[in-house]
Amino acid sequence: MRWFYCPPEVMNMQPSVLKEGILYHLDYPVVFSSMVDVWGCSRWSLEEWASFFGDKQLSLRIGKQEENAAGPQWETENVTVSATVRQLLDWAAGRPGKRRLSQDEPSPLASYRPHTHWAYYAYKHIPQEFGDSPYAAAKLGIDWSMFGFPGRGAEQSTLWLGTPGAHTLCHRDTYGLNLVTQLVGRKRWTLFPPSDGPRLYPTRVPYEESTVFSAANLRRPDFNKFPDLVSTRPHIVELTAGETLLVPRHWWHLVENLETSVSINTWIELPCDAEARLQEALVRTMVARLPADAASARLLLNDPLEECWPLDACLSALQQSAAALSLPPAPTPPRDRRAFWATYRAWPGNRRVPACPPTALLRPEVQTAQTASAASSPDPVVSPRLGSPESAASPPAGLGVREVYLALAEAVTDPQTMAAAAEAFKRALRRRGGVQIL
Repeated sequence: MRWFYCPPEVMNMQPSVLKEGILYHLDYPVVFSSMVDVWGCSRWSLEEWASFFGDKQLSLRIGKQEENAAGPQWETENVTVSATVRQLLDWAAGRPGKRRLSQDEPSPLASYRPHTHWAYYAYKHIPQEFGDSPYAAAKLGIDWSMFGFPGRGAEQSTLWLGTPGAHTLCHRDTYGLNLVTQLVGRKRWTLFPPSDGPRLYPTRVPYEESTVFSAANLRRPDFNKFPDLVSTRPHIVELTAGETLLVPRHWWHLVENLETSVSINTWIELPCDAEARLQEALVRTMVARLPADAASARLLLNDPLEECWPLDACLSALQQSAAALSLPPAPTPPRDRRAFWATYRAWPGNRRVPACPPTALLRPEVQTAQTASAASSPDPVVSPRLGSPESAASPPAGLGVREVYLALAEAVTDPQTMAAAAEAFKRALRRRGGVQIL
């Protein structure tokens, strides 16, 4: 596995050809340059982003810079504050934390320090943040047509804005692929091929829709506690302003801000997603059935502010995903794999970057500490292996909601287990005469 750097000459490739490559041929991460220069926001500075947002209050997630090797920093460990982009930038730069409209009122970020905390305005769907405002969409000028997706713009895009240290935990998306453009600053992406999944200690605890997390803290990995990490093949790239990264389907990724940065992404649906959506709907329905009350349910969620799914909504999603499987497959356009690769490899200046050794995950200070403690470390404590009897066995009576879900969720991280569950569900539908019974 490898990923490529594609120079500005990439623009010589026809969007329809590039789309074919993205959907059917490029099964490893690729970085494209100078593809979004026509976007209205492509060259905005942080000051211009602050002007664009104006006095709009953003919901910022605040986390700690210090990492714990015992496990990831889940969103339930963060706090949420409301502030403007101007206040965020002043705070990150160490400028006096005062609101511009009232110098007597302290900034909502005044209780934190940028050298001990980070702030993240993350995973914000642009239509939800700005409504149907044609002004906002037009000013941003987001247009994914150069990648072969005409008509896909701000309405299908998500915005990320954060300070150094802000990060997205290592995870994989259960369906779709990801195109992400860096607009301001730098981000470090650490990616792992799908084949590394079992060695990344996958878990659905805490639960987030269409997301499988790694139970290991990949920002401060502990190879003693998680020994299988030494067999992984991380691919690391620093994404800079003007570059777009293709994250293929089921590639695991950890994303960290190296500077105050802004990025925008879009998730592309794939024809092969129907089965994965059915499996995800089964998991969501299981989550909805377990909690006895809303307070218990929130113990299971990665985002404490996320609304718990009502059972009726879960059953509706299950019905829709099952119905999609019963539809005839959409006709696929003719594809010429040889022609695509001949065109793709003709781009001059491609830079191939090899996979890194697992030790590349460690920062220098962490490497020293782990080497010193390796001899005195106790036996590794790891989660049950996928598909093992202890992970799939029925939980004993008397356990609480979280313990019951923990036992079940470890089982559903096994792709074979979920594939078998989906097949059993489809057989039951056929016996009962179709999906209408839901």
